[in-house]
Amino acid sequence: MPAVQVRDFPQPLYEELKSYASQRHRSIAQQVIIAVERMLDQPKTAPQLDAEGCLSGTPLGGVPMSDSSLIATECADVLTARRRRRREAFANFDALQWKASELAADDIVAMVHEGREERSDRIIAQALDPFADCDGEGVAE
Repeated sequence: MPAVQVRDFPQPLYEELKSYASQRHRSIAQQVIIAVERMLDQPKTAPQLDAEGCLSGTPLGGVPMSDSSLIATECADVLTARRRRRREAFANFDALQWKASELAADDIVAMVHEGREERSDRIIAQALDPFADCDGEGVAE
């Protein structure tokens, strides 16, 4: 039977899962299997997001998420960082100069072909001498 290993599983979440499984007279493995089965059996609908943009409801197919859980905190931190990066990226868009209006379709096609040829040349060179990039000199014969 296949086994699943989860690395860096948050300790508070593990304790919550352990308690939840114990209350239902199940092992942690049994509870995880049930949670995954429920999650996969759910209708394929769009997830519901709360006001902060975090998933709400019952993640893992029926294992309720408490407001004090680590998941809620991490979700808010990740969301805040994403929003900040997104704002920074969009702020820089106005400074970019779009030059596509100066290019004709034939120019764009030529650039694509040139890029493909350069990529093919690199692949062929790597295939002929796989150690060329290691020290810039290749393998001495």
